[in-house]
Amino acid sequence: MQSAYLDLIALVERLHRQFLELVKLELDSNGVHDINNVQAMILYNIGDLEMTVGDLTLDLLTRQASRAGRRIELQTREFSLLEYLMRNTGRPLSKTMIM
Repeated sequence: MQSAYLDLIALVERLHRQFLELVKLELDSNGVHDINNVQAMILYNIGDLEMTVGDLTLDLLTRQASRAGRRIELQTREFSLLEYLMRNTGRPLSKTMIM
C-alpha cells in the first residue's frame, strides 16, 4: 500500500512539473515571464481541506498552520486572516476587504 501511494505521489509530481512547463511556455509567448503568482494561484487550494502557498500550508479541518514542515501556533483571528490572504494570493486587497 505504501509503495503504491509513493508511486502515485511521484506521478503527480512529474505531471505537475510538466504542467508548469506548458503554462510557462504559454505565458512566455504572451510576454509574461514570472510564473510565481500563477503557480501560487494553481497551488493555493489543491484540496478542499488543505491550502498551500509556497512552503506555507493550512489544514482547514484541524485549523493548523505549518511552514516548511514546522507547525505555527495561530490564534483564531490570525488563522482566518491567513486563510483569506491565501485564498486571494496574487490579488490586491484593500484594508476594507481584509477587515
